[in-house]
Amino acid sequence: MATYWLTFRIEDKTVNGTDYSARYVAFMEAVKKRATMYWDVPTSFIAFESADDIDSLCGHLKKAISEAHDVFLVGMPEFKSARIP
Repeated sequence: MATYWLTFRIEDKTVNGTDYSARYVAFMEAVKKRATMYWDVPTSFIAFESADDIDSLCGHLKKAISEAHDVFLVGMPEFKSARIP
């Protein structure tokens, strides 16, 4: 089990028929599906535990956003490791 931190920005526009709200909800659900426990306050920062490695986690999360308009940064506090997919 690994601990991660994640910060993100979802652009406030409709992309391929999916608005900000739908992408935000999809992204949060993608995190919650991968996490065993999480803290999601404030709204653009999440700390959580997951059994996924960092690359697998990023692969699952980027499916929930528009890669052309949205961005997230995920890192691991125990290691000097971070990804911006």
